[in-house]
Amino acid sequence: MPSRSTQRDSAFDESIAALIGSGQWDLARRTIEAALHAARTGERFTQLLDCFESMPPTEPDDLAAARLHLRLHVNVPRQP
Repeated sequence: MPSRSTQRDSAFDESIAALIGSGQWDLARRTIEAALHAARTGERFTQLLDCFESMPPTEPDDLAAARLHLRLHVNVPRQP
């Protein structure tokens, strides 16, 4: 049986994919932000960053999106 965190991540992934697929960018970003709060591994942060970067760019004055992007980048482990 999958762990609770795996089940939670899977639910977030399904929601994010559905929102991106339907073009609901703001809701997708909010769901990514919620998933960010639950993330615990570098791999998970990388997955969330990939989801964020798969969406169209935000408006230059969208500070919430810029902060989320930065928070995702900061948590992604460095490559050697």
